[in-house]
Amino acid sequence: MLAKTKQFLSNRPMIRVLIKWTLIITVGFIVYFANKHVQSNWGAQARIDTGLVSVQLATAIKLAAQDHKLVLAEMSAVWCSTCRRLDQEIFSNTSVKQTIVEDYIFARIDYDSIQAKQFMVTYKVRGFPTVVVLNSAAELVARIPLTFNSDEYTAMLKKVSDNISH
Repeated sequence: MLAKTKQFLSNRPMIRVLIKWTLIITVGFIVYFANKHVQSNWGAQARIDTGLVSVQLATAIKLAAQDHKLVLAEMSAVWCSTCRRLDQEIFSNTSVKQTIVEDYIFARIDYDSIQAKQFMVTYKVRGFPTVVVLNSAAELVARIPLTFNSDEYTAMLKKVSDNISH
């Protein structure tokens, strides 16, 4: 049987090419989806490890009005390695977290969520992670530039909250 299969394939070079490309494409899909799954798990764990409480954007805006705070809204994706680094190095930092808790209501908008498209259009998000500050009327107050220096990040957050009347 094996000899007949080899003979069949040797007489049909196009079939061999199709089988080869089918295997290459299949392996490519497996690698891609396995990597996305692993990256997503790492990203989800990094979010949990920050200890920050995140609420939906609409809820954050209501709470900001009630508590006289600003909204710190982060647009990210669980599979994004830069987003994960932001969680691990910035949002896990004690000083950054303290500033967020004192002056802001924290909202995360996940790229795969229903509200992501509207958020991206409204606040002109071009990539992630993107962090913006909104007032209680959902108006854009500031964009927080990406940095992995926690002292700089804390200073930027304090500067925005000190200069804006809630």
